[in-house]
Amino acid sequence: MIWKNVLRFILLVFVQSAILSQIGLPLNLHVFLYIYFMLLLPYQIKDWLVLLLGFASGMMVDILMGTLGIFAFSMTVASFTRVIFFRVAKANEAGQQKFPSLKDMKFRNFFLYVSLVSFVHSIAFFMLDAFSFSHFGHTLFLIIGSTIFTSVAILFCNIIFVSKE
Repeated sequence: MIWKNVLRFILLVFVQSAILSQIGLPLNLHVFLYIYFMLLLPYQIKDWLVLLLGFASGMMVDILMGTLGIFAFSMTVASFTRVIFFRVAKANEAGQQKFPSLKDMKFRNFFLYVSLVSFVHSIAFFMLDAFSFSHFGHTLFLIIGSTIFTSVAILFCNIIFVSKE
């Protein structure tokens, strides 16, 4: 199980930094597929480790892309959102899987989980990137658009890869 998560970590960080960062989506929208790693961490993992792994994955993307901590900050905030989500929802009590998935959480709950974490990540990313409220309308558009693109991409990945397990 640990090797599967390590491989997922390496693959998603590589895809984010080498492929997705080079794709020019319309209107400067982004797909943050690397957060999928953190979304699929096992339920039983300690909260501090979720935060540490979130920071590490964001820092790896920062290092590979030459940015100054924006991905590390955004991923740490998203990791904290994941921790709070499962404390509030207690989604793992009825689950049969060891990690969050469409099978385990059903579509509505999984979509809410993915969308919420993606939305919080996008807020942290774009607000830190803009570092101003002068173009708030455009920043809000980027947050919502990137949340939609990221959520759909993660749902497709979950359908394709996790459903086969």
